[in-house]
Amino acid sequence: MPSTSRYILAALFCTGLASIGSTFAAHGATDEENGVPGYEQPGPIVNAAEGQDYIRLAGNGAFTDFKIGKAGQLMIIKPNSFGGLQVTGLEIARNNVPLAGNGNFLSGSSICQYWTSNLDRLNGAFKDMVRSTVNPRMGGFTIRSDARSQLTQNCGARAEVLMACDNKVAVRIALPGNRFLFHVTTPSVIGGWADPEFSVDFDLEARTQISIPANVTSPMGVGKTTIAVSNIRLNAQNVSGKLALAVQKVHQYFTGNDLTQQLTQDRQFNFAGIQQPVADLNPWLRKIPSDHRIEACINNNVLRLNAVNGPEDPGPIVK
Repeated sequence: MPSTSRYILAALFCTGLASIGSTFAAHGATDEENGVPGYEQPGPIVNAAEGQDYIRLAGNGAFTDFKIGKAGQLMIIKPNSFGGLQVTGLEIARNNVPLAGNGNFLSGSSICQYWTSNLDRLNGAFKDMVRSTVNPRMGGFTIRSDARSQLTQNCGARAEVLMACDNKVAVRIALPGNRFLFHVTTPSVIGGWADPEFSVDFDLEARTQISIPANVTSPMGVGKTTIAVSNIRLNAQNVSGKLALAVQKVHQYFTGNDLTQQLTQDRQFNFAGIQQPVADLNPWLRKIPSDHRIEACINNNVLRLNAVNGPEDPGPIVK
């Protein structure tokens, strides 16, 4: 299933890119110098604190440490934990003068738009992936073609750094409350009206990170991504015998490695909608003289990659 899986991953985080506006451009430069429109100022910062309605996902085994806000913010509510500092975008600067950046493409709402704006096609592709993988294993039984994938609209995402000045941005996406509904066609002459209906509920969580280079001669990049399927619940009451064994193959597909491998086999869960804006920043790093180092620190929720060539701050002197 490489083609279907690749379609899911690419569509998942790439489709909403143009509408969000992820183009990086020069600040204070002419069109002849850079060939692109003017610098996009960092977008409004969404504060994931009081004042908004949050869905606390307590009771959902995979996401008891999360809240999801209306605009896609993922709030971490681990007991006795402060969590990290939220990042909504990246910016390139030289000696604290901004050159290029986008202050909003890592916000929860922007990341989740890649998912929610493409759900119809994702649902169809997910259904096809399950049926094509599981049907050959069911011993004469099959998942009917009218199966329905109901991938969640309840998306929460958060990009963060552990410290105010850090060289890694961690990105987490929580997708709780997915469902796959299906009828199993039995090898009999009774007819489709007797085909029993089942469902599988499950949660998804994806993680990746953006690595920040130490100097302008090294590029930024989105690293290995992992996806976890959890809190899997199969509704298959009052079935026995060969039918029970056939339905168990569906459960094994969700609980084993099949689903996660298919979702991650193409560049480890692609994240194309994050990868492209990050890649667009690298040419701006290369425009800066190679003797500059990078100091990456939070500036109003935007991680500023500030290129400097002066002496490093020696820090406090201990006597």
